[in-house]
Amino acid sequence: MFSRSYISILIALLVGCGSAFGQGPAIAASPTPVTVYHAVADVQNVRPEDLKGVPAVAPNYKAPVRGLPELGRVGVNMTDQRSLTLQDAVTMALENNKDIEVTRQGKRIAQFDLKSARGVYEPRFVGQTYYEKAPIPNTSFFNPGVTQYTNDNIYFTAGVNAYVPQFGTVFNV
Repeated sequence: MFSRSYISILIALLVGCGSAFGQGPAIAASPTPVTVYHAVADVQNVRPEDLKGVPAVAPNYKAPVRGLPELGRVGVNMTDQRSLTLQDAVTMALENNKDIEVTRQGKRIAQFDLKSARGVYEPRFVGQTYYEKAPIPNTSFFNPGVTQYTNDNIYFTAGVNAYVPQFGTVFNV
C-alpha cells in the first residue's frame, strides 16, 4: 500500500513536528547513529540490545522468578469439601442469595409501613393544662381606691380523638 520511502518521510515529519511544538525529538539525540526501520517485519525482529540511543530505564532491575498460578477454582478450598443432597444445595442457595434477602427486607419494610399507616386509626388521648394570671383594670366607680384586680385561672382540658375507618369520620370526646 505504502512504499518504504513514504513511511520514512512520514516518520521524519512526525519527529520534526514534535520538536517544532517544543516536545523535543521523539528519539533522544545520541552520538551514535540511530537505525530507522522501514518495514513492520524489521521492527518485530529487533531485540532490545540492538536499539541504540534508547536509555535504560532501570539498568539493575531483575524481575522475580515466579511459578505458574494454581489451577484450582477461585474461592474454593479443595481440601474442605462435603457432599450435599439436592435439597441441601437448593436450601443453601436460597439462604445465601442476596437478592432474596433484599426482597425479604422489602417485605418487612412494607409491613412496617402498613402498620404505621393503620396507626392513624388508633385513639389518641389529648390534654392541655395552663395557668393564666391577668391584671384587670378597675372600671367600677363604686370602688375608687382600687386601680386594678388580678385574675388567676387554671385551665385543664382532656379528650380522646380517633378516626373511624368504617364510617370515614372523626370521633372526638
